[in-house]
Amino acid sequence: MTGQTGQVAISVGIVEDEAFSRVALTTSLRAHGFHVLFDTDSASQAMDLFTVRRPEVGIIDIHLGGGPSGVDLAVRLRAEMPTLGLVFLTSFDEPRLLGRTLPPLPPGSVYLTKASVASMRTVSDAIKEAATWRNDPRRRSSTTPSGASPLHALTDSQVDTLQLVAAGLSNAEIARRRGVREKAVESTISRIAKKLGLEPDAARNQRVHLARVYLRTLGAKDADESPSA
Repeated sequence: MTGQTGQVAISVGIVEDEAFSRVALTTSLRAHGFHVLFDTDSASQAMDLFTVRRPEVGIIDIHLGGGPSGVDLAVRLRAEMPTLGLVFLTSFDEPRLLGRTLPPLPPGSVYLTKASVASMRTVSDAIKEAATWRNDPRRRSSTTPSGASPLHALTDSQVDTLQLVAAGLSNAEIARRRGVREKAVESTISRIAKKLGLEPDAARNQRVHLARVYLRTLGAKDADESPSA
């Protein structure tokens, strides 16, 4: 099958659990000359579809509801299809927000955040980059999420602590859950704030500010950023 330019179209498979996003992505990619072989919201169904249809690139959301994550799926797919190109298209700036039990992203993966996609050109370029994995599997493609998420600089322990702060837990409760002293939690929160560039501000509650930064990485808007009625 050829694309709009007369070149052979890149074949893709889409795994996305949000129906609107899945339909919109499928429609847009076909309009831009890509050969969409299938789309599904199920990680288990995706394994069968990829095995049978054999697309060149898989576009996978990280969070697929209950069951295996998109990363779990991608690791299995790459093991069975070594030349498969992988594009992660997700709302999460930082994969670790889904949990520390996630395996590392497969080498050669291209990671896009949905918030960073201003046009289909961004997705198109990511697919083309991922497709080159078939030609040179030894190359190292960027598995760093597009857009500089402020959470990339944090350690796993600091990400865990930030999640607990955002959940509204007190320092004492965080210390209990993490098996450390409360003073250690205070120090960790201070280091997190410093890494995120949050200067001390008497007019702002530091914990609230940290929670807002965390929620923004999940695609949430601050209340004061919402449009007025």
